Amino acid sequence: GSAGAAASLWLNFRDDLADPGSGDPVARQSTRLSCAGAMAAPSTLDYLKWPDIFGISLARLGEMARGSGFEWDEVEVRSERGARLRAETDLLALMSPGDPPFFVHNNEEGGPPRHFGHMAHHPYHARVLKQRAAEVGIEAVIHAPRIGLHDPSGGDLVAFFVRHLKPSKRK
Repeated sequence: GSAGAAASLWLNFRDDLADPGSGDPVARQSTRLSCAGAMAAPSTLDYLKWPDIFGISLARLGEMARGSGFEWDEVEVRSERGARLRAETDLLALMSPGDPPFFVHNNEEGGPPRHFGHMAHHPYHARVLKQRAAEVGIEAVIHAPRIGLHDPSGGDLVAFFVRHLKPSKRK
């Protein structure tokens, strides 16, 4: 959930980070997932995209962030380093055809975000992830019941994992 959900989706949408030529046997291992599951997931950690997702101003986003104790420095966010970090953590931009399927369940209330924590776990993130998955053509099981998003499979995270995680066949 939350930061762990973002990390799971990040790894799900990243290209394989394995380094086959490494002397480190761990670094040679594939990082590609079979699937990912995320609860209370943000759709992107590029906070400059959040105003469009929520229909609020960047100034309002900054007020909510500062009011929650989240460090918000718009100059840093817009800096060259900030742009690099935003690009590296923009889950929506990282998602591409051929990525593994994923499951998201965001159960917060809809409507205008009340505070930064509500915004970080808002069901609008689930809606945006669903839209992007449809654009790139990957499977996304999305549940955000408080804004009317229910996957027709009716399954939960366990059912999703059972369907996608198969034991490897050892010789």
